[in-house]
Formats: sequence, C-alpha cells, structure tokens
Amino acid sequence: MKLIRKLVTGLMILLLALGSSPLEVFAYDPFNQFPVQTQREWPTQNVNNVATNLPLPPAKPNTVNMLDMFHYPLLIYTEEGSVSQDSDQTALLANNRSYVTETDSSVAVITRDARWQSGVMWSNEQNKIKLSEPFHMIAYVYLGNRTQYNKNFNGLGGADGITFTIHNDNKKPEDIWAKDEFGKDKLASGSVKNTGMNAYGALGNGLGVYGSNFSANVSSKENNMVDFWRGVENGITLEFDTYFNDNDTTQHSDNDLTSTINKLPPVKYPENHVNTQHGHIAINLLNDFKDNKANYEDTTTNKHKVKLSLGWDGELSKDDKTNPHTWVNPPDWPKTNLADGLWHRLEVTWTPDLVTNTGILNYKIYKKGHEGSGNISDINDRRFDGDKVIDYTVAIGSPGYRLKDVFGFGEEEENLNHSVYWGFTGSTGGFLNNQAVQMLQLPVPYFELTLEKLSSSTFQEPPQPLKDVEFKLYDSADGIDFSNLKPKATVTTGAEGKIILNNEQIQADKTYYLVESKTVGGFIKLKGYFIITTVNGINVTYVKADSETDSSPFEFTSTSTDTSYAGTFTGTLKIYNKKLILPATGGNGILGYVGIGLTMTIVALLFFIARKRIFKWLVILIVATSGLAGLAGGTQVVSAQEQEQVQLEVNRLVYQPSDTQYKSGVPVAGAKLEVVDVTKSFYELVNRQKLSLKEAQEAVSKSNKIDGQSLAVATTDQSGLVRFTVSKTSQQRPAVYLIRELVTPVAVTKMENMVVVLPILDESGNEKSLISLFPKSHGIFTFDKTIDEKQSSYSFGEPIPYRLSTIIPQDMTNLSSYEIEDIYDQGLRFISESLEIFIDGEKQSDSIKAVNLSENQFRVVFDVAKLADFGGKKLEVTYQMVIKDEAAIDQDLVNTATLYPGDLSPLVDRENVRTGGFRFIKRAAEGKQNPLAKATFVIKNPTDDTVLTYKEGKYQFEKVATNASGVVRLTSDDDGYLEIRGLRYGEYLVSEIRAPSGYVLQDKPTAFTVGVSTYSQGPVLSIFNVKKPKIRLPETGTVATSTAFVGLLIMASSLVMIRRRKDN
Repeated sequence: MKLIRKLVTGLMILLLALGSSPLEVFAYDPFNQFPVQTQREWPTQNVNNVATNLPLPPAKPNTVNMLDMFHYPLLIYTEEGSVSQDSDQTALLANNRSYVTETDSSVAVITRDARWQSGVMWSNEQNKIKLSEPFHMIAYVYLGNRTQYNKNFNGLGGADGITFTIHNDNKKPEDIWAKDEFGKDKLASGSVKNTGMNAYGALGNGLGVYGSNFSANVSSKENNMVDFWRGVENGITLEFDTYFNDNDTTQHSDNDLTSTINKLPPVKYPENHVNTQHGHIAINLLNDFKDNKANYEDTTTNKHKVKLSLGWDGELSKDDKTNPHTWVNPPDWPKTNLADGLWHRLEVTWTPDLVTNTGILNYKIYKKGHEGSGNISDINDRRFDGDKVIDYTVAIGSPGYRLKDVFGFGEEEENLNHSVYWGFTGSTGGFLNNQAVQMLQLPVPYFELTLEKLSSSTFQEPPQPLKDVEFKLYDSADGIDFSNLKPKATVTTGAEGKIILNNEQIQADKTYYLVESKTVGGFIKLKGYFIITTVNGINVTYVKADSETDSSPFEFTSTSTDTSYAGTFTGTLKIYNKKLILPATGGNGILGYVGIGLTMTIVALLFFIARKRIFKWLVILIVATSGLAGLAGGTQVVSAQEQEQVQLEVNRLVYQPSDTQYKSGVPVAGAKLEVVDVTKSFYELVNRQKLSLKEAQEAVSKSNKIDGQSLAVATTDQSGLVRFTVSKTSQQRPAVYLIRELVTPVAVTKMENMVVVLPILDESGNEKSLISLFPKSHGIFTFDKTIDEKQSSYSFGEPIPYRLSTIIPQDMTNLSSYEIEDIYDQGLRFISESLEIFIDGEKQSDSIKAVNLSENQFRVVFDVAKLADFGGKKLEVTYQMVIKDEAAIDQDLVNTATLYPGDLSPLVDRENVRTGGFRFIKRAAEGKQNPLAKATFVIKNPTDDTVLTYKEGKYQFEKVATNASGVVRLTSDDDGYLEIRGLRYGEYLVSEIRAPSGYVLQDKPTAFTVGVSTYSQGPVLSIFNVKKPKIRLPETGTVATSTAFVGLLIMASSLVMIRRRKDN
C-alpha cells in the first residue's frame, strides 16, 4: 500500500513539474518542413508547419474584400537560368505567395511564421491608383512577435519585415536576362515573368521588393548567395524592416545603420547585437536599388533615402531623417520593437495637383499597438491606437522625387495621367515571423451619396421628409427591366427621410441604377430610375418612364473632396414625390363611373315620372342606345390600341455557314435579347447625313454607340423564340427598332444585330401585325488551334509558337468548369514558362486556377467566376513547344487541344508539325565504289558558310571553327552511311573535314536539299573519295640515284687531283 502511495505521489509531482515547465513542443521540423503554399488558412501554431498564431486583427471580419481587389503572384527563385553558389540547396526554396485568409477577406497574410517565405500583393488592373485622383488608404500591419535578437524559437529569431509599395514596374526581357563572365545567359530576377503585376523582389533582406542578392542557406549554416539584382522597379516604398543586415557575407543592405546599432558594447558581427531587436522604418526609391546597390559596402549608395525611426518610438529628428548614408541616433532611444506582437495603424494619403503635375504623398504611422481585437467598425475610430504618430510627407514631383525618377515616366509623359500598382510585400529568411495586413479602406476614391426623400412643395406647405420609402440599387440595368436582377443593396429612408450610400455600395469608375421600389401611402411612386456614375467624381441623372411628363423630380449637388478624407467624393440627392390626387390616377375611369351613376339615377327618376308608355319606351331606347354606344366605343378603343402595335417574333436559330440560309437552323434557347427604340438616331442619319434607308439601317446595326431607349429584354424559349410587342410609331413617325443579343448561350456565336424599319408590308400591301425575324448567326463558335506564322517544317529545338483561341461565353456563370487541355506527341517538348493568357489582346494572369502538367500533356484550369467578367471577348492561350532530338523524322508530330466547357460537348482542334532530314553514303571513287567508314563531315549554311551547332537542345548556325565545341559532326559507319536529322526544309552544304584513311580529303562542299520525305524515301546522296597515289621507287627514286652517281664522280675526280699534286 505504501508503495502504491509513493508511486502515485511521484507521478503527481512529475505531472505537476511537466505542467509548469515552459516546454516547446514541435509538431514538425521547422528546418526542413515548410508551409503548403496553396492553403489559405488562418496562421495557427503547428498547423501547416507554422510556428505561432496570428492574433486576431483590430477591425471586424470582412471589412473589405481583398480577394478580388488584389493579385497574388507566384514568387519563383529557382527557374532555369537562376544562379547561386549551391543550386541543390537553392532548389529547396518553395514557390511562395501571399494570400487572403479563408475566414476573413480583409486580412492578407504576407508571410507565415516559417523560414524562407515571401509574398507580394498588387492591385489588379481595374484597381490601380490613378495619380490624377486623390486617395486615402487605412490599414493595420502586423510584423510578428519575435525580434532578431531574441532567438526564442528553436534558436531562431525574427525576420525580415514588410513594405507598402507604389510602383510602375515594366521590366523587359532584356532587363531580366544578363550574361555571366563566360557569356552564358543568366536570370537577374528569378523568373522571366517578374514584371508588372507579377513583379517581386528577393527573399530575406530583399523584403520581397528589392533587387538584392541574398543568402539562401536553407539546409546548412554556410552562406549560399543567390543572384537577384533586379527586383521591383519604378516605385517608392515604405519599409518596416525587422532585421539588421550587415554580416560577413555580401548582404549589406543596412550597413548605414552599423554605427548606430553597434554601440557599446561593440560586437564582431553587429547582427548579433542587442540593439538589432528594435528594427527600423524608412522610405526608399526602388530605382536606387537596381543592380544590387543595396549590398554595396561603401557609402556611395544611400541605403535609406528617408530614415524615419528605430523601433516604433525612436523617431529621428526632422533634419536627421534625410541625412545621407548614415543613421543618426534618435533623440530618444527606442523602448519598443517593430515585432511587438501587435497590429499598428497605417494611413496613406495622396493629394494630386494637376496644374503643376505634382502631388503630396503622406504616411501616418501609429506608434502604439492596437488594444484588443474586432473592436473597430468605423474607419474613423482611433480610440485604441493612441495619438502618437510618425507623420511624414513626400513631395512627388519635387527635386529628388521627380516623376521619372520615382515611377520611370519618360520626359514627355512626366505628368499625373497614369495609373500605378500598389500593395504590400514581405519576406522571411533563416529567421521567421507571421506578417500580415488588414485593410479598412482601400486607396481608391471614396464615395458618399446622401439621399433625401421629400414631398413635392406646394403653395400650402414646404417639402417634408418621407420615411420608409424603399429604394433598390443595381449595378447593371438589363435594358430597363430590373425585375429579374438581384439588387446590390436595398435601402429604406429613415425618420429624416435620408439614406447614406458609401463605399460599401458605390465604388469608383462604376455605373449604378437606383429604383424606387416602394413609396408611402398618399404619394405617387416614381416610375423611372436614377443613373449614378462615379467616373471623375459622382454624378446623378434621371431617366423618365414614358408615362412621366413632369419635370425631373430631383435635385443633385456634389463636392469634389471632403476635408476629412483626401479622395472623398460626396453628393446630396433630393428626390421629390407628388401627393396622390384621385383624378391623377383614377382618371376618366373613376369619374366616368361617378358620371354613369348620376346619369342612371336621373334616368330612373324620369322613368318613374313619365306618365305615358311612349315616353317610358323612349327612355329605355336612350339608355340602350347609350349602352350599346358605350360598348362599341370600348371595343373601338381596344381595337385602336391593337392597331397601333406590332409584334416582332424573333427566331433565334443557328445555321451552317451559308449565304442562302433561311428558317432551317437549330433553335437556340437561353439567349437574352433586347429591343431598343432607335427611331431618333436612325432618322438623324437619314436627314442629317443624307444616308439612304438601307445605309442608315446598316450603320445602326454595326454601331456600338447608338443612342436609343431600351424597351424590353426577354430570353428565348426551347424553340429559340421570343416575341416583343412594340408601337408602330415613335416620335410621330414610323418606328425603327434595334434587336440585339445581350447574353449569348455557351457554344454559340453571337447573333448579328438586326434593325427593323416599320412599316413592313405583306404581299397585298397591308401592314403586317406579326413580323417574323430570322437574324443571322453563323453556327457553333469555334475553338481554334493555330501556329503563328506556321512553317512547313522546323529544326530540332526551334521554338514553335502555338495559339489556342475561342470566345468566352457570355453566360459563363452557367458552367461548372472551363478547362483547356493539350496532348502532344512524344517528340515534342512543352515549354511551360512560355504559357500566357490573353483576353482581347490584354495579358491576364489571375484568370487561371491551375496549370496541371503530366507526361506529354498539360491542362489549364480557368477560374469561371473571373472569366465571367469577360463574356463575349476573345480568349487566347499562347505557348511554345520544341521538337526533341528523338522525334520521328518525316512524320506528323501532332498535338491535340480540347476545350472542356463544363458538362457540354468538348471542342477539339489539332495542329501538326514536321522536321526533315537527309542521308548520305561515303564511297570510293574507283572500282566497285565500296563504302567508306570513318569519314567526318559538318553541315554548313550556303548563304554565309556558318556551321551547324547543337547547344542546349537546339540547332543553330554559327561562325565557329569546325573543331569548336557544339559543332554537329557526322561520321560514316561501317557501311558508309551517315545522316542528319531534325533540319527544317531547305538547302544546305555537307563539308568533309576528315577523309577515310588512304583517301584524299574532298575539299569542295556538296550541296543537298532537305524536303518532304527526303530522309525516309531518299535519294541517298553518294559522296566519293579518291585514293591517295601509291609510292613507286623507280620513278620516285630516280633523282636520288642520279645525285648519288654525280657524287661518286666528284669524289673520284677529287682523289685523282690530290695524287697529281703529291706527284708534283
């Protein structure tokens, strides 16, 4: 028993000790496991390989929707052509991106709390900043809870920071590629796609925005420098940098801070100093950071153009902020760190001056971290942020900040008539932090429209506010039929008869339609609608209904900006309603019944008063006659109404292409057609421009900007039929109507516009009351696969530019998916980085959900919701392929493209390419012309004598020696055969550079022509060599023998002479 008690007591002590110990439990390996980039989770400890939780932000969730406002490109650092000291280690870097969380659309995570992360978010094209307009952005930034010095996570500290950046990056391919010391191409920017809306900067010290070489020591402690010297360009950035970079490598982007950081006690490497924990805030021009200037060791480059603060509260004095090259100690040494685990408020305003083409860019940074979370619903609420701010203004257009220096505008374009990208960037490196942004107000013009609903003034009383009047706001018109549309907002007037529409309902560069849907008792509801436009300010107009004859029932006043916000456009719309008066709506109907009642009462009295039967019958006759007349009159009115109208019956059919098509097509259901009264525009063309009726009819049908009144919109039924009932006359003349297609069903080409000029007569010359129309439509829409400037053949490695094109369906939202697949021959290789998407000629990047690659095929998965915005426009997919060296010669290399529009039948198109070749045989010139082995040849271009080379999978002709590296050499085999494969059709030379042993070198090149089937069907070209002559002694030794004989005679003569002298 005692033993059991001791065991229980010991176990309790152990559990208590474990429970009170600050144990750090890792559910993953932070050094080798990294987050999955496709997820959109809220950063949570140990989920998706993230170290800590991201705290909840200050504002209520989903304050704004950042998902559709921004583009979140993929950041690639390992594309072919990138250069680093250890490519295997660099290859471990993920393709990073920032993202909007799935639980709160107003929060974007720039980096998760993990090593080697980076992310950027740029405004998409329609939400770029117009420099000619003011704006005001409000956001909260979070920089993590771990400083560089406090290495509290597995020995790791915090890094690296974020930026708020405005830019006009437009790098060209020649900017992204460079030559190394050996003349080989290498990437300066990580990827060939690093430009414009896809621009990004380096990891680590590059903060996701700067062009700066960085050390990617992903799997080791040794530095692994990666070349990356062209980041985002043509812009200005506000940086919140939590990591001090000045170590023993080439990363010296913060060495202007070294003397400030490395105060007593000094350390060998200042990156380990306690003062690094504060971080710093600064402003930079991106063009100052081209070509890796941030890493220069000397003071020739100003690393921080404006030096604002160390930590949140170590603000520099006014003059010291712009001190070149070196930071000066702040008046008050900082007590707070940028990575303090709190959200901080950031406000950015822009106020342009169109007269001087300058502007004021103001940053307001709140020093105190926000208290609490989810406690802000009003963008003006600063109660939890304190009142101490860093307030700094940059005068764009002034010396040092000229538009060409900041945004890269040319001399002739140095004005404010431009739009620029804006957004946030950030990165981590070997150290890590969660870093995020919550947006409260976007830097786009802010609109506020106040509606006042009033009674119309009379002589007896002034206008009075009307409560509980309901309005519906639409962002599209659908002709003038709002009944089938979902309103963007439904609003009701309050006690003061007012409604305020703000940026939640109306945004910049849009058109809205405001309809009075319910009024209050005793007042007449407006039957027309208001058009609200927010282009270059805010404006309101009213479109009357046909039955409305009064003057415009509204007053509108607007102001360009509000004093409280740079960029707030405000307006006041006063809408008046008339009181309901019986004759106004009852008209002749009610008064008529009253009159009939009085008349019948009088007739009844006369009937009873009349004494004679004849008078009674006279009264009855009068009543009967009046009744019949009344009935006849009523019938006549209905008949007259019918006689004034005509029915247009549109038969929406699709035909096989033919000039003789008529009434024989296939019905098209679900097409939305509109009928527009264009009478006024039509007769203006006839009368003013002196066009014939036929010419005017054609002009109206082809015009995209014709003025007219939309009368009705209807959708074709299963038989492709829709009917419109319209008036025969308009504006006191024969009516003219335009019938056009607003929504074209999937897989059908758009119907051609049709103009109907009334009257239309039948064979007897009578006006038709039913007019059957058969507009042209040229069959099912095509899905085309083509090759740009297609050649009859291609060489190995020669880029082949493919193009897929189709028309985006106007009812794209009816499709569950939209995908394009390409399956290609094994002899072809797909160049994935060449894939590009264009809509109406404009390059797109955010319309793709995924590109799935597998063996000999790829599939592009489109975002249906985003494509729906481009209904009716041309979609093009371009990419390149090359022929591989193992491809079949003289055979079609086919690739088949298929468009999968949801559950509808796929559309298929194919393209084929070929490559050619030629065969030779080496023979002896004598005797039986036996084949010769081991003869070596090269191929030359007959026009310039250049030599065929094969480098990096590609044939090309170069001015090099025949023994140079990469030259294609052909050697005859034992049977004398040699061949060249993979040449496009054309004329060439084959030149012998080494003859077979015992044969004379053939010094004259032989011409040959590669054509269709020359490789597979011949002819085989014979090349002959002459034997070297044999040595024959009698002939070749004659000279030597004669010379020897002469020599002997001379010797004998010399001996005879010597003897004679001795004798004498």
